[in-house]
Order: sequence, then C-alpha cells, then structure tokens
Amino acid sequence: MKSLERATPFVAVVLVAAVATEVMLFRIFARGGVYFIHQDTPVIVQNGYTSVVFAGNVLFNYAAPVTLLLVVLAAYSFVTYSLSPVRTVIGAAVIAVASVSGLMVLGYSGEALSNTYWAVSSIAVIGIAVFAVREIESWPMRLFTVAAGASYLAVYAFKSGQGLPGMDGVAIFTAGEWLGLIGFLVLAFALRPIADRRALIAATVFALVAGGMVFGRGDSVPLIATWAFGLSLSAPYWLYIGVLWIVIAFSGSAFARGQYLTAIGVLLIFFGHRSIPLTYFNDLAICGLLLIVSETVAGPVSVRSGWLHRHRASADGLPLQPVSKA
Repeated sequence: MKSLERATPFVAVVLVAAVATEVMLFRIFARGGVYFIHQDTPVIVQNGYTSVVFAGNVLFNYAAPVTLLLVVLAAYSFVTYSLSPVRTVIGAAVIAVASVSGLMVLGYSGEALSNTYWAVSSIAVIGIAVFAVREIESWPMRLFTVAAGASYLAVYAFKSGQGLPGMDGVAIFTAGEWLGLIGFLVLAFALRPIADRRALIAATVFALVAGGMVFGRGDSVPLIATWAFGLSLSAPYWLYIGVLWIVIAFSGSAFARGQYLTAIGVLLIFFGHRSIPLTYFNDLAICGLLLIVSETVAGPVSVRSGWLHRHRASADGLPLQPVSKA
C-alpha cells in the first residue's frame, strides 16, 4: 500500500496544474470572451477562442474525477501516517464526502443525498479545523485552516437552507466570503519567513494585471468573479487583489521550499467556487484543507519519493530533522 502514499504528491501536482489551467481557459477566459468576441470578429479569432474554451472545458471535466481520486489518496495517507481516533474519524468523513460526491457524479440525486453530502462535509471540515487547532504549531497556518474551514461551513449552511439567528441566507454567504478573505490575508504572516523572490515577482505581475482590469473593462470584473469563483465582491476590490498576491506569493514560495502539499492545498482552496454549484468545487476545498494539515503537521514530502521521506517542520515550515511515524 506504500504505492498509494507515494502517488499522493504526484496526483496533487497533476491536479493543481489541471485546475489552474481550466480556471484560466474555461472559467475566466470563456466568460471574458463575451466582451471581445462578436459577430464581426474574424473567423480565425473566433475559431481560436472556441478551441481554447474547448480545451478548458476538457480540463474542467478531467479535474473533477482526479479531485475525487486525490481526496481518497490524501485521506488514506492522512489516516495511515499515524493511526489515531481523530485521524480515523476525519479520514472516514472525507471518504464519505468522496463517496457521496461520486454518487452524484454518476447521476444520483435527491434531498436526502444532498443533506448527507452537506452533513459529512461539515463533519470533515470541523474535524480538520479541530485537528489544526490541536496540532499545527504555526499560528498563521492554524488560523488560515480554521478560517477557511469556517468559511465553507457558512456556505454549507447557505446551501442547505439552514439560517442563523438574525442572519438570512445572503448574510451567511457574505460572512463566509469574508472569513475566507481573512484566512488568506493571514497567510501573509506565514509568507514572511519563506518568501521567494521569483514568487514575489510573479505574484506582483498577476496582481497588477488583475487590478488593472478595473481600468479597462471594469464591468467585466463582477461577472468574471461570480462565474469563476462565486465571489460577491462584497469587500473592497483591493482586498481581493491583495489575497491574489498573497496566494501566489505564498504558494510559489512554499513550493520553492519543498512544501509541495501545503502550496497545492492553498491553491485548491483558492480555486474553489464559493457558491459550490458542483460538488467538484467543494471536493477541491476539502482536499486542500486535508493536504495542508497533513504536511504542516507531519513535515514536507518529497515529490520524488512520495510520503516516505518526511522532515519535522518548525513553526516557519523549515525542515529540521527526519522523523518516523508516531
């Protein structure tokens, strides 16, 4: 069964590459294309646009089953790394999420199945958040995990129609979006000790491009944000640009430091769709949370050797010494 553990980082890299590409080609470019593709557009440009959108759609449909595969692999590796009751419960809940999601992909539906999906998703997220509070030493990573988990619990409440005293569905959804923003902003404190110059430059370029959109076709920004990420843009726009910069800078820096699963986990959560129109987006978020707590607690893994060579991580994520499973 060691082969399953070794497969986890490889599948994670493949998945995040596919998701990042489908986000750019399908979720963003396809929707943004309505602003520059029209009846008078040259045929060669229209055909090129259609081909790019088709490629993005293919990757979109490819990423969904790969996400389910990675969820199962990550849950298995999380449980077998250290057999404990807490890990077992979390792993079982995550496997249940993947199982119900798989049934929905196969065409099964119904209120009972939907309620089951939100219930097991809630158990998985709460379990991961509790595990993070107990086990993660780095306070920024601990707070990020808890805030990101809480943001999705708010979305679950919104999707399942469960209100809170004094808060309607829209307020709950907005609160979830703000919790997610807070979590990503806190990552700036985890970025400081691992900052990589190339990652900072790439983050700055992407942030400037995204920020510059409001000076070009500003009317396209809300549409793309809603279509691609399910964002309501209820917070000031510069906060979202700041989050974009932090996510790219942190993920790139973590990847450069060998913290592959942490970097991928943050990206998977970021690439999720806040309104969860498909189980695929929720599976991305849960998978991302599980990858983060797995590596942050156990230490970085080698993509070449899988989960076999781990190193205990200090509070800033730097590997210190080899450890055996505990």
